Amino acid sequence: MGEYKVEHIGDFAEQKVKKISVGEWHCLVLLTDGHVYSFGRGTSGELGIGKSVVWKDTPVLVQIPSSSV
Repeated sequence: MGEYKVEHIGDFAEQKVKKISVGEWHCLVLLTDGHVYSFGRGTSGELGIGKSVVWKDTPVLVQIPSSSV
């Protein structure tokens, strides 16, 4: 098993996190304002920002179409 390092993510300093969902190599964060952010590995579309994204170190806002809500 590898070692994991916990880091403060400044992007959410002024926001309240409602839920966090983690996979083996990616993470999704739902804020109380309804916005969703993702980061990590996304080679198969796991991040919700396209399939061509290999890795995102910092959280990226996921655009959710209004017809999906």
